[in-house]
Amino acid sequence: MAVRVRGVRSKPVTRTRTYLTRKEEEDKVSGSRMVEHEAQQPKSFAVDGLQDLLEGMVGPTVATLIMHPFDITRTRMQVQGELLRRGFYVVMYQRTFQSLRMMAHTDGPWSVYRGLMPSIAYRQVTHGLRLGVFQVIEDYGMTLDENLEPSVRLSAISGALCGALGAFLGSPLQLVKCQLQTRASPQIAVGYQHHYRSSIEAFRTIYRAHGLRRGLWRAAQANVLRLSIASAIQMGAYVQAKRKLSHFDANGPHHVITSTAAAVYSSIAAAPAVSTLDMIKTRMYLQPVDRRGRGIYYASVLDCIRKIYMLEGLAGYSRGLLIAFLYSILNSSITLLSWDELKRLRSESREHHELVVEIIHQKGD
Repeated sequence: MAVRVRGVRSKPVTRTRTYLTRKEEEDKVSGSRMVEHEAQQPKSFAVDGLQDLLEGMVGPTVATLIMHPFDITRTRMQVQGELLRRGFYVVMYQRTFQSLRMMAHTDGPWSVYRGLMPSIAYRQVTHGLRLGVFQVIEDYGMTLDENLEPSVRLSAISGALCGALGAFLGSPLQLVKCQLQTRASPQIAVGYQHHYRSSIEAFRTIYRAHGLRRGLWRAAQANVLRLSIASAIQMGAYVQAKRKLSHFDANGPHHVITSTAAAVYSSIAAAPAVSTLDMIKTRMYLQPVDRRGRGIYYASVLDCIRKIYMLEGLAGYSRGLLIAFLYSILNSSITLLSWDELKRLRSESREHHELVVEIIHQKGD
């Protein structure tokens, strides 16, 4: 049969029709049915949930690798001069970079990364669960209002629940991380010293001495309080910022600007609460304990708040506040931005896959 082909030279070309064998026709039909079956398959809850958790882990890991030296500085500033008023102790950790230089000069350059492994593991567990479970809740539409718009209130409630879950499960890792971060040479040591040489030694020693509840999970309530409040503020503010910036094309050239602005805004909103509660959490984790695993300095979170005010005054709540504030903003911004970008890339990948499946299906027909 004669077919006219468009090109530079428009000539009638004779093309012989290709006849498929019976086996080739069966293979074509079978492939078409397979593509159609794949397109109609419901998404697996387990696979999607695992992807959500993995996406939630990547951002915190990146943030930890970048911010860990500032984290260790923050921790030491929060406990120097513990339960003492200013003038009754030497302020060794004064500024961030001065503190980092002092640690590197005294204990070696790698001392600024003490506690890195439990810190990474903590953020993977805590924030992986927090962001991953939050994403699952979002996927099921549980954060939408009656107009099917993202609800700030429901997002805040979901963020608080997810934050509490992650904080409780990751509490032993946070405990060990804090205790390793403050281990230092006597001339620059602050706070009560826990002389563990590794994370494994710390876990083993704490568990053998006090078990789970009074050992590895002691002071977990301080971490749960901190992260549940911070996560509620952060996720609510993040959704609010994304809604206000929705006039930008979310998948266009402005999506990075939109995500970054929302991440920074939500981090700034949560930073004041995080900074103060973080110091209380650090004090609870680092205090010495008696034979029963009960804190010697502080009996509870409220007791910690009361004693800081009585013995250190209002200035006691501001120790390490600036570095804690900046750390919280930068760390949370990196975490949320990475999480949001991974979600966007996965969404684009799914749309591309569905488009390819549809094209193949149409050709099969």
